[in-house]
Amino acid sequence: MAPAPWLKRIPKKQIGFLLPWQVIQINNYIDENMTARIRVCDLAKICRLSTNYFSQVFANTFGYSPHAYLIERRLARVQQILRTTDRSLSEVALECGFADQPHLTRLFRQMVGTPPGEWRRQFVVTV
Repeated sequence: MAPAPWLKRIPKKQIGFLLPWQVIQINNYIDENMTARIRVCDLAKICRLSTNYFSQVFANTFGYSPHAYLIERRLARVQQILRTTDRSLSEVALECGFADQPHLTRLFRQMVGTPPGEWRRQFVVTV
């Protein structure tokens, strides 16, 4: 059976994008709360959106989920710290919001391709 003719005239819901102010707020919140648990519902509240809609527009804006983005931001912070300090991987893991050093190492290896200790040795400049 064909759908009713009036259903064809109703446009499908268009998924938009996050606005620039929302992206800035998300990034600021992540940077300020890196060590804490960051939930999608918290990010949605910052943007004044429902959690489901936020997840959709977030994926539309960045091309991947809020969780994947958060992991990426945390790993970028890890890389910055590893390049500029000699702090232990355990300290860095906790400072960047990972449960422990093995958790950091597992995700770092998956995303970057090498373990963090090896990656650090590649970037350490000996004087």
